[in-house]
Amino acid sequence: MTSDERDTPDRVPGSRQGPPDFRIVAPANWYVLDLDPATRGTSIARVVQRRFGTADEPRMVQARRELTALLRGAARDAADNGAAYAALMDVLVDGVALSASLIVAMGDAPVDADGNPVTDPAALSQLLLATELVRVVDTALGPDAADRAGQAAGGHPEGAAQRGPAEPTGEPTDEPTDEPTDGADVEPAEIVALPAGPAVRMRRVTESGLAGSTGQTAHAAETQYFVAVPETDKMLVLTFGTPNVNFRWHFEELFDRIAQTLEWQWGARPA
Repeated sequence: MTSDERDTPDRVPGSRQGPPDFRIVAPANWYVLDLDPATRGTSIARVVQRRFGTADEPRMVQARRELTALLRGAARDAADNGAAYAALMDVLVDGVALSASLIVAMGDAPVDADGNPVTDPAALSQLLLATELVRVVDTALGPDAADRAGQAAGGHPEGAAQRGPAEPTGEPTDEPTDEPTDGADVEPAEIVALPAGPAVRMRRVTESGLAGSTGQTAHAAETQYFVAVPETDKMLVLTFGTPNVNFRWHFEELFDRIAQTLEWQWGARPA
């Protein structure tokens, strides 16, 4: 997978002898991370150059250095923990830092009391998030994967990378807060329709493990999609996150639009 800022689909390979390919479209202002260590350096350098050019001005040199470190760290963490796809958004709009992340992982489907894989969305939605669904993400990426993605996306609010040029997005520009919004921290699971098939969607606000601006624990808003992989006992998990908790409703709309681009592609069957 190569980093690309174009609004084009990314394809992760598969075949009829295993899980299918999946394709997903990240917005044009997101960084799609190259998870291949053999090509990661070159890909990131290309992305950074497109963002900040090659000028020797100290501010731009520092911006390139910080963005390079951000992307390398995020890509390395995602790859080391088994991600199949990862992308970040990190922009500054009217003085407000906005960031988000997406990690896609494939893991074993949860099992029922008899040890049978549960891939039916109606059955999945009945399982407890803490004891079943989260295990899919933990198995594939490790229990702190979403937090690491949030740190990568929002861990440099004063960095030069966020002082670079950013196009307006139409998002609200109120000052963000580190506290969760009013309401339940975990919303009930619901079944939603995706082009890739029915999915279970979970939303929640979690502690990110980062120190907030007031010295209190910071929070992150997270949306997860659990999609059964056709003809397998696997589950594809899309984990979106943002540290901009007070903007969560706007980000959740964006996350839903991205999830709607998910689709399967099968390779040709061997003769």
